[in-house]
Amino acid sequence: MSLADGKQADINLNLICAVSSEIALVIQEGQPVHTKVTYYWCNFCSFKSKAKQALLEHVLEHRFHCKYCPFQAFSRAAVIAHCYGEHDSFADTARTLRYCTFMPGIPSGDQVTGKRKCQDEQAAQPPAKQARLGDNITWAVTEPDNTNSILKSPKKESSPNENTPDQDSIAVSSSVDSAPCANGEVLPVISSVLSGDQAVSAAISGLEESVTSSTSSSGSSTVKPVPTGLCWNCGYCGFVTFSQNFLKVHLNREHPLKPHKYVAMLASSEEEISRIKASDTKHMSAAGLNSPTTANQVPASSLGIDNGKIKESTLRSTGKQQDTTDDNSRSAMLAELEKKIPASFKCGHCNRTVKQQEEIKSHLLQKHAGGVMYALDMKAVKLRQKRYVFFCLQNKCTFSTKDADAYLEHCDICMPWVGQKPANVEESLVKSLELTKNFIDKTARFTDIGKDSRTNQSEYGCQLCVYATNNNTKMKKHVLTNHPGTSTKIKCLRSAETTFVYFCSICLWETKHAHELERHTAEKHADQASNDPERSSSVESSASVISVSQESDSGEETEGVYETTGPVQAVNTYNGKVSKDQYDAALNEFIEFENERRSVYRPTRKAAMMCNLNMSKTVPPLYQCCYCPRLMFGVGLIKEHMRENHKTMALLAVDVNKLGKGSNSSQIAICPADTQCTFISSHVPNVISHAKIKHNMLAKHAELVKLAEVHSKVASNPSKPLKSPVSSNNSKDSYRCVYCSNFPPVHSKSVIKHHLLSEHRNEVFIYKFCAAGNPNPDEKHYMCADMSCEFTTKEEDSYLLHNLAHLKGQIHECSTCHWHSSQLEEARAHAGNHRPPANVLTLDLKLGPDGEVVRLVQGTQIKTEAPEL
Repeated sequence: MSLADGKQADINLNLICAVSSEIALVIQEGQPVHTKVTYYWCNFCSFKSKAKQALLEHVLEHRFHCKYCPFQAFSRAAVIAHCYGEHDSFADTARTLRYCTFMPGIPSGDQVTGKRKCQDEQAAQPPAKQARLGDNITWAVTEPDNTNSILKSPKKESSPNENTPDQDSIAVSSSVDSAPCANGEVLPVISSVLSGDQAVSAAISGLEESVTSSTSSSGSSTVKPVPTGLCWNCGYCGFVTFSQNFLKVHLNREHPLKPHKYVAMLASSEEEISRIKASDTKHMSAAGLNSPTTANQVPASSLGIDNGKIKESTLRSTGKQQDTTDDNSRSAMLAELEKKIPASFKCGHCNRTVKQQEEIKSHLLQKHAGGVMYALDMKAVKLRQKRYVFFCLQNKCTFSTKDADAYLEHCDICMPWVGQKPANVEESLVKSLELTKNFIDKTARFTDIGKDSRTNQSEYGCQLCVYATNNNTKMKKHVLTNHPGTSTKIKCLRSAETTFVYFCSICLWETKHAHELERHTAEKHADQASNDPERSSSVESSASVISVSQESDSGEETEGVYETTGPVQAVNTYNGKVSKDQYDAALNEFIEFENERRSVYRPTRKAAMMCNLNMSKTVPPLYQCCYCPRLMFGVGLIKEHMRENHKTMALLAVDVNKLGKGSNSSQIAICPADTQCTFISSHVPNVISHAKIKHNMLAKHAELVKLAEVHSKVASNPSKPLKSPVSSNNSKDSYRCVYCSNFPPVHSKSVIKHHLLSEHRNEVFIYKFCAAGNPNPDEKHYMCADMSCEFTTKEEDSYLLHNLAHLKGQIHECSTCHWHSSQLEEARAHAGNHRPPANVLTLDLKLGPDGEVVRLVQGTQIKTEAPEL
């Protein structure tokens, strides 16, 4: 039909003619059952509905769109006619390709006349009689008269199959309008016979399945494929293809978030067909698919249809193709969404949001110095991509990345501060670098892109039971609720080394250092802590009863071990040497260690809270670290502590029970082989020989070299004990605390130092010394707070200068009188009082190998002050 034919103007192309049928049920007696079911089928697909309104809403999805304007229609021919009449640019395309109107629902004038004659003859015929077949149930299906339809054609009913005496049957007679095709052929008549011995109730319940099966089975397999050269043109560009799947992929990829607009066309020549086929073959090879065929040339076997049934393999392959199409559509939508979302960066500590990375780095250095150096890429958060951005801490370095490994490599080159602590770098930057690395190890490396940022592994774990969670607030509440009276600390499960987080039981404030928690409690909650007797009593009750089931350590010395036969209360046999709080803390730690070592899980809640386990032996001796005030029961705990916190020091400890019995008898050396060996000895060569013979360790082993160095120092000066903070002095000398009036006199420097560390950590380390025969019993001495240093002096200035040397600090000295101060302004004010004004020299301080204070000017040593011991 020509596009300029005037007969098209009188045809309503938007007319909706729904295929429908009324079904009446007839029982055995021949009486119809008053049950009417009406179905409406879509003209364009297999959709059906019992309500015509639902069909009208569905059929709107089959509208065709004009590529030049918002015009829409249900017929492709209407869209083509509109383009021909309204858009002049369409004429050029129409000359190149011959468009196919293909309107089977718009017959010519002669066909309309023939149809009217057929309709009159059909109306003159009497209505069909309903057959009554003994025990058969008959479905009578008739077509309702639709006066609005112009698509009616002569009906050809199919005769039902003959019934056999052994099998009852239900005959279904249906007919459809046979519209002439473009080549004059007639579509086949739909017929189907359903067999089975069905009752009336079963027929009613299976009505929907029967109607569906009768309408889906047809004789379409008898239709010969007609090659028409039908192709599809994109409504937004010049893309042409024979495959509707390629067209959908193209629309989703190239024109996302837009309605699908396309036009059906007929190729004008063989050359055009060859060109389109070559284009489809190119797309097919890129996608790894088989050769596409036109819609009119696809046989049923290629679609996976076998005897009217769809194969399962076909359904799976179709699902895979659909998934591929969905992935392409999703990627296209993400690309479009990425263009629309503006770039922004949010501070990881507050709500500050900026558009440039340089601004957020300056904000982090100024407002959050000493914190984790990272920000969040909000655009990546919305697109579910890598979100953490890490920055270099150097002011002149512009390095930033989202790759955790690349950032750590850059840190080793540009920021090698951890462990070195250079003098020209601020302490806040070093702390920030340490926290950033810990954050990467615990969080950034475990982030799953595209899903929840948390992984299955928990971040925090209770040290007293098996409870673990990613929320530290939940973990704190768990400890306070289920383990009241215990130590307020939780484990970090993701860290490479065993670390703890200490938190305040009143405000949930947290820190990684126990002394900071003590200072926080003393400053912020002094009244609450003193007025909370329940908390202190619970700690005492939890530590009053001990429980250990342990075999005797073969290499451990057994002096001071108290054997029992049943559960008994632990008696503090270290009164006067350690405080009750220190003893209880060490006892609780030992109980947790023993329970943890005997099971892959942590101790049960009841055992951890009440500590009521059967025991066959009392706790082992109490040892103290030579380099810090930690007290621990057993060799295993003390060895584990020293390897974690004092890696560069020799494995030396102090047997607290033997303090005061001799100068060196309380000090012990521990076998460095492994954690299972508990061999100890007060004679270092015995430990070295044991390690060489029993564990085949070489003399060049790092741990043995450290022990040999300690032994050589003692051998070179036999009168001087091992250089350790816990070495005992003359038992006739006594030491008293200047802050506690009720603290009894002790006869060891180590005991008074441990007391000052535990009770007066923030005070000046000063004590009263009373030597034998000393006429001044209240002589005050200053002591260094470092456990590995034995410095003592009577002068306060020497004590302060020694502490500055420990910190590698600086002093400012007057060039005239050599007066010095740690404050530059104070030194300048002093130098200005001289006439003429004196100069101020800045000196660096450090400790020498023997504890002497060394003064340096620009790295050159100018003065050394010997320590006073």
